[in-house]
Amino acid sequence: MRTRPSLLLGLCATLVTVGLVACGSSSSTSSTATTVPGAGTLAVTAKSFSFTPKEIDVKAGSTATLSLHSTDLAHDFTVKELDIHVAVQGGKTTSKPITFDKPGRYTFYCSVAGHRDAGMEGMLVVQ
Repeated sequence: MRTRPSLLLGLCATLVTVGLVACGSSSSTSSTATTVPGAGTLAVTAKSFSFTPKEIDVKAGSTATLSLHSTDLAHDFTVKELDIHVAVQGGKTTSKPITFDKPGRYTFYCSVAGHRDAGMEGMLVVQ
């Protein structure tokens, strides 16, 4: 069985992107998670008091599973305008499928008391 080089390159790019999204970053630069065709998962890490990545880009009309991991305390991922709310206990991971119907720029944040005020928010871009 012969594998086309373009297929292998696409698969490698997908794996690298998913790996980078899942690993996050501890630097002050923002990371961007982009839905990759076939990947289907948006990995988001929540910790006192930040999200990684800080910006998420998705295609309008797409459905992806939001995988929210907390490294420390109970946190959540909330986008009021899109009725998205995914909660997770400290040290745990929870997942929920989400369909991104409405194009636009939306602030996502942690609605646990005091967390958003401490800077725990990011940007969701649906295009």
